Amino acid sequence: MVYSKKALIGMSKPISPTQGWLSIAQAADYIGMSRKTIDKAVKLKEQNKCNETLRIKYVGNEKRISRKSLDETTKITTAIK
Repeated sequence: MVYSKKALIGMSKPISPTQGWLSIAQAADYIGMSRKTIDKAVKLKEQNKCNETLRIKYVGNEKRISRKSLDETTKITTAIK
């Protein structure tokens, strides 16, 4: 099956039942938020301003978010006033 590049935009790889670490796109799909929103939340986490319960790691230059930490987080902050 052949997909055009345009058709793949916004789609992430399927999440396997045992997958512990998710890409940013997968995490966005998993919790029903946009990728841009997840990027903002990760940036605040890296600045140690909020989202303390999120666990993030790098695989090469790609960020991964722990699936378990997404499940345990009750609120994800994307902006500080």
